[in-house]
Amino acid sequence: MRTFYDTNDFPFTKVFADNWKTIRDEYNHISEFMTQWYEKDLHNNNWDVFGLFEWPNGNSVDNHCRMCPTTTKLVKENIRQNGAVGFSRLHANSSISPHCGYNGEFLRMHLGLIVPDGDVGIRVGDDSYRWKNGEVVVFDDRIMHAAWNNTNQDRVVLIVDFIP
Repeated sequence: MRTFYDTNDFPFTKVFADNWKTIRDEYNHISEFMTQWYEKDLHNNNWDVFGLFEWPNGNSVDNHCRMCPTTTKLVKENIRQNGAVGFSRLHANSSISPHCGYNGEFLRMHLGLIVPDGDVGIRVGDDSYRWKNGEVVVFDDRIMHAAWNNTNQDRVVLIVDFIP
């Protein structure tokens, strides 16, 4: 089973990478509105999110989408079928416990927006990846995965669930 995918297989990933600074700027404008991820057993109150589109049907969260017009437009114009889309902030010196995503045909894209230097990454199955600012990674989150941020700064990524 594949864990990480070649981003060249998904042409839209380049569009997001090319616009990462604008997307990061939109995050900076909504960062105070982030809320804790509801599955608190996976984290110690150190994982915040801000949803733009809901799981699983990709219905827009209209008031949130209005606050992030460029990110919303990029999703609508470039992703044929999306599920959840939103910002994910993992606080400094914290982790997300191993877990599997939801069943379905979706793959997950992460776009690094604020990635501190140091030990910060994600493990999917037996493979690991270290986020980078402006870089996209695509993986199958139905496979057991965990994330960590062993730095003194928060890590922020844009998450896009999509059907290939």
